[in-house]
Amino acid sequence: MPLPKDFPENLPVPDGAVVTSVEHRTGGRLVVATVVRGGFDSTLAFLHKRLPKAGYILMEGEVEEDDAESNFSSTSVRGRWTLRKMSDCEGGVYLTYLTSAVSQSREFDGNVPGGE
Repeated sequence: MPLPKDFPENLPVPDGAVVTSVEHRTGGRLVVATVVRGGFDSTLAFLHKRLPKAGYILMEGEVEEDDAESNFSSTSVRGRWTLRKMSDCEGGVYLTYLTSAVSQSREFDGNVPGGE
């Protein structure tokens, strides 16, 4: 399944990420769930490095042994990503993005399916 057309064009997604679901929510919010086989640590490093390089500010993040999450924002997009190890697939991780255009950010609630 490809990334949806309304997914932010400049929001970095790891190479090889496979989109597993897309959900359009009220208020223009978009949830895109992916599976990445690059491993937890390398996917986390990708997010921490590539989002700021693409103009996103990371905030209110948290990293634990099996999962991580962070809010992010740019001049046009607000969102949240969650990262969770797959228990049944060595090196596999679930990476989910919740995004909303800044003009619609008042509707943003930060709730990502599968997140804590």
